[in-house]
Amino acid sequence: MKRVSILCRVSTQQRCVTILAQNSPPQIQSGTQTPYNVAVSSDALQHKFTVTFDQEIRRPRSSRYITVWCQEEQGSPHFQTGPSLDISSSPAVTIDNRTLTFYFLSQIQSEAICYVAMDRGSVIGLQSCGVEGLPFEGISDPSVWSFTSEMSSMVMPCSSNNDRGACQFKCKISSDGRSYICSCDEGYELTANRHSCYKPTNATDCPGNCNRNGVCLGHGYCDCHYGWQGTS
Repeated sequence: MKRVSILCRVSTQQRCVTILAQNSPPQIQSGTQTPYNVAVSSDALQHKFTVTFDQEIRRPRSSRYITVWCQEEQGSPHFQTGPSLDISSSPAVTIDNRTLTFYFLSQIQSEAICYVAMDRGSVIGLQSCGVEGLPFEGISDPSVWSFTSEMSSMVMPCSSNNDRGACQFKCKISSDGRSYICSCDEGYELTANRHSCYKPTNATDCPGNCNRNGVCLGHGYCDCHYGWQGTS
């Protein structure tokens, strides 16, 4: 019988264990919310928001959302403005160490009171050695990240010239809140430039009359009908 010698070696596996002392969830550093308690332009098609935390953060592994809520005045119901952003996957959301940035790609109603809300777990803290920490508690209190929206510069002309703005007679903010519309007093009609008005007269007041689609302004002057341009 043949004897076989076997050499046995005891192996040990050494593991590095990190003990986390006083582990706490990420907290917003006060005053780093932008915009905060200031007015933003309601006509902008893109708004940039940033906030910095007291520790390094990362995206959540599952869907968590940032939402902008607004109200027309204090005490009125809040309504959601634009779509919510999924922090876990949206390209409009970026994280750089401790700072979260997101771009809100919707217009905000003018003269509204708004705030940013974030779901619990919207970001996750990172401890030393990159070890995952606790989730952010979220934002539900409107006072944490509030701001207002101001009327667009596009519609400001109506506030000058005795509320006529750039219009000859009357200036009115359009229903979408993003532009203005001129109108005329009774008996007058808009000219082609959409700002000034004329009083229709008999075409015989213009020598040779006016060309096709032209209107006589009187005293020998012609202009185009509203919606037309060129030489009349």
